[in-house]
Parts: sequence; structure tokens; C-alpha cells
Amino acid sequence: MNIFFAEKDVAQLVQIANMITLGKSNIDSFIPTLAWARRQVQSEHSTLDLATVIIIDEVRSDVASHMVRHTAYHPSHYVQSKRPDWTGVPRPSDPAAKRLYMSRWPVKSLLAMARQRLCMNAMKETRIWVASVKSAMLKSNDVLMKAIGEGMVSICQYRGKCPFGKKGCGRYETTK
Repeated sequence: MNIFFAEKDVAQLVQIANMITLGKSNIDSFIPTLAWARRQVQSEHSTLDLATVIIIDEVRSDVASHMVRHTAYHPSHYVQSKRPDWTGVPRPSDPAAKRLYMSRWPVKSLLAMARQRLCMNAMKETRIWVASVKSAMLKSNDVLMKAIGEGMVSICQYRGKCPFGKKGCGRYETTK
């Protein structure tokens, strides 16, 4: 799995945008800290839109199908075709068959996806793959990437309770 930012010096870009919104045009050198990065992710301000995460991996076909359904905040998905007229071989019938997958995630989009796919009600294989994305981000040396990984939580953890009522997994109290 490869995970990286599409932009160069993305923390610097976010900080410049933050300063601009405060009416400050003198942009000094900036070294981001993990505390700063956590504040950016937790606030979900529009300046975070300057950061775009790229993910490249080989994933199960059914997991790729779940990922491409995410459209909130406009992610982009690119999946290896299995069309017989392109590949010259019949489509695999096994949902566990692997496909190359590449995606571009604005940070808010990645966080919204994680809230759904880290839920215990999500398909196990999809949940495991999203958890592996989160884990890879947490291991990053980039403080903003690490903070985004920390921000990738299930909807129940994000809200402090399960929004699915009787269909919840029981891990958190449900909304009535």
C-alpha cells in the first residue's frame, strides 16, 4: 500500500491559508507540530481542503466496489478494469479477486468514509482494509498524515453514540 499527499509541503499550504483567513499576508517559515495537525483535522475547516491523500493498493474487488460508492466531498477512484473486451479474459466470479486501486481523497472525504467503513456494521473485509489505511497513516513521519489517521474513526466513536438504533453493534449506546 502506498499513501502520500498529492501536494508538496501541504502543512505549509494549510497554514498559509489559515493566516490569509486571519488577514495576515506575511508568511513566515512554519514547522508543523502534531498538536497543530490534530487541531487542523479536528476543526475540519475549509483550509484542510488543500490537503489531498492518494492511496494506491491491490484490493479485493468487493472492497473496491465499496470504496467507489463514496462520493461525499468528491473523492476520485481509479480501479483496474476486468472488462473481457479490454482484458481478453472472462470476468472473475470471485469477489475476493484482487484489483489495482488508486484513489484521491480530500481529507474531509477520507474522514467521512472512515466513519462509515470503520463501523462494525460494515463488511468485515472492507473494515479491515480501511483499518490498514488508518494504520499506515498512523505510522507516517508526516504529522498531518498521522493526525488524519487519528481522525479516522467509526461514526459511533465520532458521535459518542451509535446512530443506528436497534441495528447498532452494541459497542456504544444507540440513539433513541
